[in-house]
Amino acid sequence: MLSLKPSDQQQGGLLDDADVLVKSLTWCPWDYNGKIQTPCLALCAELEHDENGEIKTDMQYFSAGDLSKFQPSADGKGVVAVGNARGLNENTNSALFLKSFVQQGFPEDKIGESVVVFEGTEVHVNRIKQPERKGANFKPKAEGERDNTVLVVTKINRLPWEGQTGGHKVATMPAKPATPRPAPAPAPAPATAPPPPPPNAPEAGADYSEEAAEVLVAALEANNGTIPVNRIAMKTLKILANHPHRAEILALLNNSDFLLLQAGWGFDGTNITSA
Repeated sequence: MLSLKPSDQQQGGLLDDADVLVKSLTWCPWDYNGKIQTPCLALCAELEHDENGEIKTDMQYFSAGDLSKFQPSADGKGVVAVGNARGLNENTNSALFLKSFVQQGFPEDKIGESVVVFEGTEVHVNRIKQPERKGANFKPKAEGERDNTVLVVTKINRLPWEGQTGGHKVATMPAKPATPRPAPAPAPAPATAPPPPPPNAPEAGADYSEEAAEVLVAALEANNGTIPVNRIAMKTLKILANHPHRAEILALLNNSDFLLLQAGWGFDGTNITSA
């Protein structure tokens, strides 16, 4: 039998009234979990929160508008305007979510074109009723149907650049011990001239092409061998949910040169298909 003690009650359903860590934010296409035929632009928020002493991750999607007007940037951290569009509609869920950060004290002068600036913020979130939106897709709420809600920030517990000892601290998000840095190596003796780089030397930085190819092949297998190019981010989101190089791989998967040059699939500019 289920305990009826208030102390044993658990939060169920939609995430609400919780202290969370904004672990990552990514713009991506979203089809409301298959409920609409034409995906829209959305902001995917990866939120960590404590659930009965265990850290859980919750993925929240905030709609942002028509993909014919806005597209996610290659790394998923910004929005590229299409045509004459100049800014997100202030009544979209993504705009309401981001605006709530500023309303609770996030410095607006630190906000630019990338959502990375919000990552690492510890906040308290609550659900509020969405504003009424009337238009071609407006449908009155059926009798007995609950109101549509949107998750917003109602308190900032700690800003990303604040130390755990300063400002407010979320008790469920303890600070991770710092990794000791090795002592710097002594500077080499000056040489008369640096040796020339070897021919065809690779550029500095890691190459994630092989990992990106593996992710795309797995996504194609899970989607009957075909993925529209504008849905790559959405179709690979689960595979990349906890990948340490998610941003770099998404950037490759949104790069037409990578899609054209790599073997293992076909790409006609619109769809990617299994070879």
